[in-house]
Amino acid sequence: MNHEELKDKLHALHDGEISPGGRAELLAHLAACSSCRSEHERWERIAGAFLRAAPPPAQSETEIFVGRVMARIHAELPEETAAPWSWAGMRWMAPALGFALAMAFLLAMWPGPELIAPEDAALLTEGEAGGWASWVSQSSPPTADDMLAVAMGEI
Repeated sequence: MNHEELKDKLHALHDGEISPGGRAELLAHLAACSSCRSEHERWERIAGAFLRAAPPPAQSETEIFVGRVMARIHAELPEETAAPWSWAGMRWMAPALGFALAMAFLLAMWPGPELIAPEDAALLTEGEAGGWASWVSQSSPPTADDMLAVAMGEI
């Protein structure tokens, strides 16, 4: 490498971006060249002044900072007005409503008793002895006594 290329790599040497072989070559050049060495020392002083880390803050400074930030956050938040029907304290309400709706749907879809037309009921009982056919084909609904008689086998 020539002198100008090595001079351009002085910043990379400080940042640790040079390969070990290139670093050895650049350090050998710095030992031999006073111009590059003074340039490198100048860069080290500048970098030391501007790139040094600030000391960590004290515990009290950190607590003061956090307190100020939290005070600003609370000051900027809108005031919460909780409605009496607020859902915040009732996290169980959503699953309970879902379960209730599912049960209502199942009950609505549950097959009810099969209704038989009086003519079909008469055909079903036509061959049987007794009064089933006459009872089913009546135009008025049966009374409690009629139903009791059927249950007891009297009709």
